[in-house]
Amino acid sequence: MSFIIGFIVGFLLVGIPLAILGLCVYIIEAIALFKLAKNANCKYAWLAWIPLFGGYLRTYLISDIAGNKPFVFFDGKINFQKRINSFWIYLGLGIGGGLITTIIAMIPLIGLFLSPIVSLAFSAAIGIMNYVYLKDMLDVFRNDDEKNKTAALIVTILDCLVTVGFARAIYLCTIMKLDPLYVEASDE
Repeated sequence: MSFIIGFIVGFLLVGIPLAILGLCVYIIEAIALFKLAKNANCKYAWLAWIPLFGGYLRTYLISDIAGNKPFVFFDGKINFQKRINSFWIYLGLGIGGGLITTIIAMIPLIGLFLSPIVSLAFSAAIGIMNYVYLKDMLDVFRNDDEKNKTAALIVTILDCLVTVGFARAIYLCTIMKLDPLYVEASDE
C-alpha cells in the first residue's frame, strides 16, 4: 500500500509538473515555428502545431527556404541531397533508438550496462542532427555564418545536457520576427 501512495505522490509532485513543462516548451516552440514559417510565406505553417509534423516543418520546410539546400554535416562526409531523407532518419533515430534501448534494457545483466551506452549513442546522433537543423534555419534568417554556428552549438548543447528543448524554443522566439534572407520561399 505504501508503494501505491508513494507512486501517487511522486506522480503528483514530479510527473504532472514535468508534463506541464513539456507542454509549455512545445507551445513556445510551435508559436516560434509558426511565425517563422509565416514570415517565409510557407503555406504549411500550420504544421507547427501538430507534434510530428511540427518537427517536419522545423527540419525540412523552414531550413529549405534557401532553395532545397542539402543536409550536410561532418564537413560533407554525410550529405543528403534530399533533405526529406534526413527527416526520416531523424524520426527513425528517435523512435527506433527508444525501442532498441528498451529491448536491450530487458536483457538480464548485459542490458543494465549496455542500454545507457546505446541510448547515449542515439541521443548524440539526434543532437548532431538538431545542431545542423538549427544552424541551417539560422542561416535562412541571419547572414552571419560564424555567429549562427556558435549559437546553434550552444543551444544544442544546452538542450542535450540541461534544458530538453527549452533553449531551442526560447532561441527561436528571439528570431521569430526576422524575415528570411531569400526572396523565394520553398513549400515543397
